[in-house]
Amino acid sequence: ATGFTGGVSRDEVDRDDDKADLGDNNFDSFAGYAGSLFASGEYDEEDKEADLVYEQVEMAIDGRRKKWREQKMREEITKLREKRPTIQQQFQDLKHQLSSVSREEWEAIPEAQEHLKIKKKNKSGESAVPD
Repeated sequence: ATGFTGGVSRDEVDRDDDKADLGDNNFDSFAGYAGSLFASGEYDEEDKEADLVYEQVEMAIDGRRKKWREQKMREEITKLREKRPTIQQQFQDLKHQLSSVSREEWEAIPEAQEHLKIKKKNKSGESAVPD
């Protein structure tokens, strides 16, 4: 290959063991990535209690956030419905007016089938064949 200059290959580079490998293979759902500050220590009752307390605090905070998210969602839906009402809301006044329609007016409304354009089928069974 022309214009390709030599250099250090990946095989020749010393890999520094101090750098953490943050790949998916090294992720543990409990301890996180492979390198942990307290990996050499034991997980005792105090640690379990601390984890429980942190979990309860996180749940309380998430509960507050959930209330706020739901309130925000309700406000956004209300604003959206003001801008773009649902079909039911758009026709609500017309539906109400239908209660005042007399029986004669109702029966004078044409059926939907009367206004359909139905394509007539070729009953002879003959059709054009491409060359």
